[in-house]
Amino acid sequence: MNKAKILESLKKAREAHEAQMIRLQNLIEAGEVVDYKKVSQKQCPVSKTICDFGQWLYGEENHIEELVGELFYKELETLHAQWHIEYVKVFKILFNPEGKGLLSKFLSHDNTIDELELDKVKTYYKDMEKITQQLLSTLKTCERRLNAMSDSRFE
Repeated sequence: MNKAKILESLKKAREAHEAQMIRLQNLIEAGEVVDYKKVSQKQCPVSKTICDFGQWLYGEENHIEELVGELFYKELETLHAQWHIEYVKVFKILFNPEGKGLLSKFLSHDNTIDELELDKVKTYYKDMEKITQQLLSTLKTCERRLNAMSDSRFE
């Protein structure tokens, strides 16, 4: 890939991560359990390799580790993994993949998230926001490094 394509792929990865945060924020604000069977893995990527950002980070065709260096790559990888650890916690509440318990099915007539569970999700989301800020900061540093490199490094 040439320099312009690498920078464009970085931009798309960043935008995909930001869009995922917005989707989560909207789901949290709705305060309802989402039927996970009705969403794709792309919409609720539990695995760090399935999400668009992960596909960019781990994609072999863009040689990100080689271009940004091991230090920055490991930082991106660590932050991305931390984000997914928090995301799994949110996913288990928002998407309830195991289904509601028998008792809660009888007591609840809707799919509203319990107030205590919603508070947990909001706390996890705040942690995800902090991780996202660090991730985006590291991405900006990587972008500056890539912009400073000679075009010949990309061929």
